[in-house]
Amino acid sequence: MSGRFRVETQTCFAKEAVESAQRDIKEPAPGQVLIAVREDPAEQTGTAFGAAPW
Repeated sequence: MSGRFRVETQTCFAKEAVESAQRDIKEPAPGQVLIAVREDPAEQTGTAFGAAPW
């Protein structure tokens, strides 16, 4: 490819949530997989990672 390109930055909140959980979980159980799941704001328990619901 020829031409000029620029880079844009965007935040993936699902990836941010998984990375945050990985930092908090020091020794995951064998086979444990972290998956970002959209949470219903009405059911939040205070343990969610990522952006605030508003």
